[in-house]
Amino acid sequence: MRALPYLQSGVCVNLREEGNNVVLQYGSGIQLVVGARHLDEGTTLLLVDLVRHFAGPDWQPEWVELTKASQNGDTTLEPVFGAPIRHGSRLAGIAIPKDVLLTRNPRSGEARNEILFRDL
Repeated sequence: MRALPYLQSGVCVNLREEGNNVVLQYGSGIQLVVGARHLDEGTTLLLVDLVRHFAGPDWQPEWVELTKASQNGDTTLEPVFGAPIRHGSRLAGIAIPKDVLLTRNPRSGEARNEILFRDL
């Protein structure tokens, strides 16, 4: 996660505490480009997959934050993410329970050093 700003200029990555969760947020930095929110929404799905690597294939975020405003209670993306959507956030993101941050890398035997999810 720390490397994302170096892979694409203008990228913003943020962690925010909210109760028993941390919200991992991402912004592409190209909000003025038509369709940019689709990049942020797609990257949010990649963040879910990143957590699933550690927490297992059935893991779901507590909620997902998207930048676009809700349109008449639109719930179209909730089945895609498997979680409630909070619209109108400054950055797109996913809510991760804090205890998931202690999950060990399931492939730590392949890693030179054991890495915890929180290390990312």
